[in-house]
Amino acid sequence: MRGFNRYSVLAVALSLAMLLTGVLAEAHPFHDRSGGAMMGHLLRGLDLTAQQKQQIKGIMQQHRGDLLAGKVAVLRARQNLMSVTTGSTFDTNAVQNAYGALATAQENMTVLQAQIFSQVMPVLTPDQQSKVKDKIAKINGRMQRTIDRLQSKLSSPSAGNQ
Repeated sequence: MRGFNRYSVLAVALSLAMLLTGVLAEAHPFHDRSGGAMMGHLLRGLDLTAQQKQQIKGIMQQHRGDLLAGKVAVLRARQNLMSVTTGSTFDTNAVQNAYGALATAQENMTVLQAQIFSQVMPVLTPDQQSKVKDKIAKINGRMQRTIDRLQSKLSSPSAGNQ
């Protein structure tokens, strides 16, 4: 690895991981094109009435500005973190500060998404709410299977050799 020290290789690896995380976040069902919550995914297939669609549209429009501003804040923070982690010099404090700013922006978006979710759920019938909860349970099940798979890799004897 001529011309690279372990820190520059680590910075590139970290940057690629963050880039991949950003790409996955964009494709994740928790986000729609406007930066909103996973409403589209969770509401798909519920046979919403015209009145329910109108009410949900109103809720989403009510929060549109905050959703877009939050998405911009997350993307700017992600850009800054990328710049800091791929810079010519390594500065732990700068990386920590940039990551803290990203975490705060993502936290604000998560709170907003939870608020929207809490406003949309009462619009649904009990049967529709049950279907949404089932979808959420499936998502959590997939996450748990991933956690279990990763934990088993951590505890396997060959984990330290990888």
